[in-house]
Amino acid sequence: MVEDIKKITIVGGGQVGTSLVMAVRRQYPHAAIAVIEQDARLKNDFARALNRAGVDGSGITFTTTPDAVTDSDLTILATPISQFGNAIKSLRAYLSPSTIITDVGSVKEASIRNINAALQEAGLQNAYVPAHPLNGNAGSGPLSASPDSREGATLFQGKPVALIPGANPQAHNFVAGFWRSLGADVHEMAADAHDRTLGVTSHLQHALMFALIQTDFFKDGEGADIGGWVHGQRGMTRIADAGTEMWRAIFTENRANILRSAESFKHTLRQIAKIAEDETSLWRTVGRWLGFNKLKGIIDVAHSYARQVLGDRGGNPLRASLYSGAHEDLAGSAFASLISTAIAMNARHTETITGQPIAPIANPSLKDGMAPIGIDPGAVQALLAQYGTQLPAMVSQYIEKLDILIDAIKRNDNKAICRFIDTARETRKAILMKPSYPETKPQFSADTALKS
Repeated sequence: MVEDIKKITIVGGGQVGTSLVMAVRRQYPHAAIAVIEQDARLKNDFARALNRAGVDGSGITFTTTPDAVTDSDLTILATPISQFGNAIKSLRAYLSPSTIITDVGSVKEASIRNINAALQEAGLQNAYVPAHPLNGNAGSGPLSASPDSREGATLFQGKPVALIPGANPQAHNFVAGFWRSLGADVHEMAADAHDRTLGVTSHLQHALMFALIQTDFFKDGEGADIGGWVHGQRGMTRIADAGTEMWRAIFTENRANILRSAESFKHTLRQIAKIAEDETSLWRTVGRWLGFNKLKGIIDVAHSYARQVLGDRGGNPLRASLYSGAHEDLAGSAFASLISTAIAMNARHTETITGQPIAPIANPSLKDGMAPIGIDPGAVQALLAQYGTQLPAMVSQYIEKLDILIDAIKRNDNKAICRFIDTARETRKAILMKPSYPETKPQFSADTALKS
């Protein structure tokens, strides 16, 4: 039974692995915890993360040696998915036959294939239960781990975890009980449904933001390009700081689903931009009441769907800098509005095709992307209407940038994928170092745009 856990081993001391240590220590204060991490340089960051979170480090071992897995009741693979096979091979001499193995991999069909192959090659009969916690922070490494000890929350509290059926029923129930004991909401999903859904809600989402942060109209402003919205560009692009190796592996292993969802998204983006352009012209010649009809219908649908996904997540109305160079700055905000609307419509389309409800398993990256259309559809409509004639050119530049990454994924060009991700991370850091905004900024609303 899960209450009888005496020892847990976590392979991988990065963000998720360290967050697991924090959550396990809180729920199982007397259990021994071993963290096996090949990069010994992370040990100091790991200790700092525990100290910052107020987690008692007694009974927690951080080591590079695989023999630390000995006598574990549960072993959790929390490395990048590309390392799962080698992790199993390194542990084989020390795994007890009764140890249950699970993972946190973001691509389940690949994880299952690689782990089962490694178990078979090593001659191991351990029960393996595939899992994936559908939550995470921006950044990577131990210092990006949760929780905030002042609130008593963990990275997994109240968050969805996908569990893939098909394993030994007793082991499956054990792992489900483990995640529930950490406060997670367990959702049973087939591996292929998981990968197709995550291809839209998480994997494509990261590709979109890796590209968005590198567009000229986004990164070359006077400082108002990323901080202009409380729930706009800054929130949408926080994931552009995600770890390179982890996302290279995900893009490679879930290639087919990402490529399919990218084509669908690009079609949706172009379609909405064309409608906004057409209705901007109509608004100027015939009148606002006629020009907004079709665009408003799309925005209403996108907003309604985004609210389902966001749930009770609130936020302030969109705010934009209206001082010097306002129109250039707001054109970038208009494009982010367009991206948000297309994200919502593309996710809705995917849900219709797969029959897999997205709201219960939506992760933070998808919610960040939908926040503008979900929180303030009036401002989104006004921005798209005001800057409609500029949007097609911006869409072309953006898709040209996105296609660099998509083509690299299609070719399985690992070096090109890593270069693209690294450039996105460096670009975001450079943008965040720009001078901060004035403390007081006027609110951008529908009225602001319609009166201009």
